[in-house]
Amino acid sequence: MAIKLSLATIIARTSEGKMDKEALNETSELVDELTNSLREISYALMPSVLRDYGLIPAIKKDIKILQKTTSLKFELNLYDGYGLAGDIELTLYRIIQEFLNNSIKHSNATEIELSLTLENNVVILKLKDNGVGFDVNSFNSLEGGQGVLNMRYRTQLHNGLFHLESSKNSGTILLVKFPI
Repeated sequence: MAIKLSLATIIARTSEGKMDKEALNETSELVDELTNSLREISYALMPSVLRDYGLIPAIKKDIKILQKTTSLKFELNLYDGYGLAGDIELTLYRIIQEFLNNSIKHSNATEIELSLTLENNVVILKLKDNGVGFDVNSFNSLEGGQGVLNMRYRTQLHNGLFHLESSKNSGTILLVKFPI
C-alpha cells in the first residue's frame, strides 16, 4: 500500500513537471524493504528436507518420488550444491518444482533432463523435457501461465538470467543462471 501511494505521488508530481528525488528514494527504500520481507517469508516456508539436508538431497528425494509415481525418465547432472545461500537454494528448488509440475501437467513429456552446475561463481540450472512444447511468446505477458511468470520473477529477485525456449512439438528448455 505504501509503495502504491508513493508511486501515485511521484506520478502526480511528474505530470506537474516536477521530479521528486526524495519520493523516488523513499519508494526505492520501500521496494527494498518489501524484497527483504519476501525473502524472509520465502525462507520461513522452506521445506524441511531442503532446510535440513540441502538442495541436492531435496531434488533427489523429489525425483525418486516422481520415478515411483510417474513413467518419466530422468537424467540428472548435479554438482554437490555446496556453498549456496539458503535463499538461492530455495529459489532453485521452487523453479525446479514448477518446471517438473508443468512438464507433468501440460507437456506429455516422457523424459526430463535436470542439470545443476557451478562455473566461475555462477550457478547454472538447465531443465529440459521432450514434451509437446508451447508458444513462449504467449507467456511473456500477464495473461500467460502463472508458473512461468513465477519462475521468471524468482530469478529476477536474485539478479539472475532466465531463458525459456519452447515451440510446438519440440519440448521445453529452461536455463537459469545466478551469480554467487
